[in-house]
Amino acid sequence: MRMDKYLWCVRLFKTRTEAAKACIENKVIMHDGAVKPGREIKVDDIFTVKKGSLRYTYTTMDIPKS
Repeated sequence: MRMDKYLWCVRLFKTRTEAAKACIENKVIMHDGAVKPGREIKVDDIFTVKKGSLRYTYTTMDIPKS
């Protein structure tokens, strides 16, 4: 599943456009680097999302069906 779709699907962002914009603006980081919206995400991936001055770290437990 694409990163922007995953972020929207698990409701970290209200819209998929906002999720893609956060990826483009380097607010989503995985394995020491910024993530593009089209990057495939897998189970047990760890990524960080910056929202304002806060940073949230998440681990993918499962990939949603839709």
